[in-house]
Amino acid sequence: MPIRRTYSTVEICELFGISKSTLFRWERESWLPPVPRDANGQRQYTNVHLKAIAKRLRKRYSGQYEQASKSEDVERMATIQQTLSYIKFLEGDPTGLQELKAHPSLPGHIIRHLTRILADYYTPDDPEYCDLVHVLYKHCRKREAS
Repeated sequence: MPIRRTYSTVEICELFGISKSTLFRWERESWLPPVPRDANGQRQYTNVHLKAIAKRLRKRYSGQYEQASKSEDVERMATIQQTLSYIKFLEGDPTGLQELKAHPSLPGHIIRHLTRILADYYTPDDPEYCDLVHVLYKHCRKREAS
């Protein structure tokens, strides 16, 4: 994602699909670096926090992927792999977006998140803009066809 100075609690929760209570618990348990606050007392998350959250979720989903692999739950493995690709994209790893493009289908919540990210964080001048539009177009067309 493009470099951005700060993210609100709501933005972080929407980007990662986590609840506020989970985010605040991770903060209390020191899973995240200290979160500065603005003059109104609102939390101001930065890219450092974004990466820490992504790392935490990657660890969680990697464990779930291992369990699904042991039980040979192919459908669950594919779902977890999509989520891990999305997290890579949020971390700024361009391979995450390419992996999302390669998936045969994406769930609605990831398509909604990508659409919101496209609208809120990118302009047509950004190099990733066209790649993101392409991924969304491909998966929306597939949904229309089915």
